[in-house]
Amino acid sequence: MKRLDNAEIIKKYDKKNYCHNIIHMPQNIFWGYDKCKINLTDTFEAKKYERVVIFSSANDLISAKLIKEAFHKIAKISVFTIDTKVFYDRNDLVILLDYNLSDDNSLKIYNSFAKIECDFAIISTEKLELTKNSMQVVLNKMEKELALPYTFTALIKVLENYKIIPSQADEIKSVIASLITRAGALAEHVDTNYNFGKLSAEKLENKIPFFVAENRDLENLALIWQK
Repeated sequence: MKRLDNAEIIKKYDKKNYCHNIIHMPQNIFWGYDKCKINLTDTFEAKKYERVVIFSSANDLISAKLIKEAFHKIAKISVFTIDTKVFYDRNDLVILLDYNLSDDNSLKIYNSFAKIECDFAIISTEKLELTKNSMQVVLNKMEKELALPYTFTALIKVLENYKIIPSQADEIKSVIASLITRAGALAEHVDTNYNFGKLSAEKLENKIPFFVAENRDLENLALIWQK
């Protein structure tokens, strides 16, 4: 019997029950997209913007980079960490992505919105006061290792509301359906020979993984995954 087919061994390493959470993640992503909590100001309206500026905490940077890679042909999207000094103006849409909103730099960016009078959006688990033409996607609190799909989906909702991109509902449904059909194969009760997760774990055991980017746009993502 393969070691990863032993439930007791899995529990020894999977102390936070990530296996269960990953299996149910496709449904949760769909519910998050379809029923996520969105707060809009009374005067909210979509305008034409010269650029989308995303400030992201280091932990959430992958979501922002993926969004830029996915939609760079539709809109001019710039991604920065929240400790980067960037000049932006009222012609930009500024998005602050900080899951836990725990960095002082995030609050500095938030406070700068009033001075620059730009349209902005906030994505976090902590609710902040909104002013002028702004919105917030309030995320549910969960383990930070599981936040990527939800921060990515929240960014899509922001871009949709500001009319930067068309509705992604059909694409989301298609991807979710595909993920649901694959999720069962990751379940701990599935034998290693048919389980992508277990096969990958066995192949990587005692080896050093290398992350290779197929183009320059994904190079930073590979570095983040490697870390």
